[in-house]
Amino acid sequence: MVRKLKYHEQKLLKKVDFMSWSADNNLHEVKILRRYGIQKRADYTIYNKLACEIRELGRKIKEIDPDHPYRIEQSALLLEKLYMLGLISTKWDLSLTQKVTASSFCRRRLPVVMVRSKMSQTIMIATKLIEQGHVRVGVEVVKDPAFLVTRNLEDFVTWVDTSAIRKHVLEYNNEDYPEYVLELSRDVVRSMGHPEDHQRTSHLGCFWDILRTYSGKHEDVLRTATGRIFRRV
Repeated sequence: MVRKLKYHEQKLLKKVDFMSWSADNNLHEVKILRRYGIQKRADYTIYNKLACEIRELGRKIKEIDPDHPYRIEQSALLLEKLYMLGLISTKWDLSLTQKVTASSFCRRRLPVVMVRSKMSQTIMIATKLIEQGHVRVGVEVVKDPAFLVTRNLEDFVTWVDTSAIRKHVLEYNNEDYPEYVLELSRDVVRSMGHPEDHQRTSHLGCFWDILRTYSGKHEDVLRTATGRIFRRV
């Protein structure tokens, strides 16, 4: 039998919860840290705190009368913000705020976005590439793996112009076509002035003749090259 706590012991342990231990959630936390390649535990703690605040805010808004103008306004503002951050899939359902978790923030981290867009095979490799300065978001080079990519910026995640990775990707995409063929094709396409679709057929006939003269490739390969070049210019 455990003895009764003394007065000073009760004061010291007044705010200690003996029923729920913080270590109980440690296994789940470690699993999330490994899955998303989070290097700093403090980042996960911040995500968890923000997710709790978002869920609490959603519950408070939901308690207001559905027809009240204030609820309509605040619901729209909250859902719009969460949608633009990429934390929810749509901005029309207030109940989605209750599904926001720390993992929702983890999925918006730059390494995870790179893996999802096929720029990297694993999150670990993506993290190393980011730290080495190979990745930019828009015009800014990002070296922090904890960078959260919003929905608007997701399409602007790419390689730095001077990155060796970008050079290898370009060489891989153009490996079937010599550089002089690509330069010639770009000049021809620019001289066309981007013709309309009904004019493009006659231009392509002349284009294939020019390409055959310079490259000696088969016509089916030239057609593929022509299609790629027209999409790029």
